[in-house]
Order: sequence, then C-alpha cells, then structure tokens
Amino acid sequence: MIHLTQQEKKTFLFISLVFVFGAGVMVFKKSTGRNVCLLDIYTLPRSSAIDLNTANREALIALPGIGEKTADEIILERQQRGGFKHIEELKSVKGITNDTFAQVKDNLITTVKD
Repeated sequence: MIHLTQQEKKTFLFISLVFVFGAGVMVFKKSTGRNVCLLDIYTLPRSSAIDLNTANREALIALPGIGEKTADEIILERQQRGGFKHIEELKSVKGITNDTFAQVKDNLITTVKD
C-alpha cells in the first residue's frame, strides 16, 4: 500500500478532478459537435440589443439609466430626426449624460431604412 502525505493526497485529488472535468468536456464535444470555450460565450451576438429607431417607450425605459421622461425625449428626438443613424446621436437627447450613454450603448443598435 502506498502511503501519501496530506499534501500529496490533495495534489492527487486535484489532478484527478482536472482529468475528470477534461474527459467530461471531451464527451460533451463529441456528443454535441460543439466546442466548449469561454471565449465563445463572450463573442456571441447580443440578442438583447434593441434598435434605437424602433424601440417602444417600455423597451427604452428598461434600459439602465433611462426613465420615463428620457424615453419620451428619445422618441421625440427620433421623430424629429427621422431616425438615428448612429448610436452616438443619442448624446444630443435631453437627459442623456455621458455616464448614461456609457451604460446603454452596448445594449443598442441602429438600423436605417432606405
């Protein structure tokens, strides 16, 4: 029988767990055909992004830092402009500070209809 120190037991347990986890990832990859990588999670397209030119009042209010008055101002500005061509144009809306813009910019897209 092999006698191991407490540190050796912990090391062996850690290596065993890493091996089991790696084997699980390989089984998942072979059974689904999908690659498992944390980078894939961060490069997925944002499905939660809303279109600044079509978003209704409720969708705008759901954005961080946007209240009822600011949502109304965004819709008014959108109507006056005939739509936003770039997300940065949102900065000209009354109630949108640089901090507010920084909070919402990643949640917005703009599409311009011809």
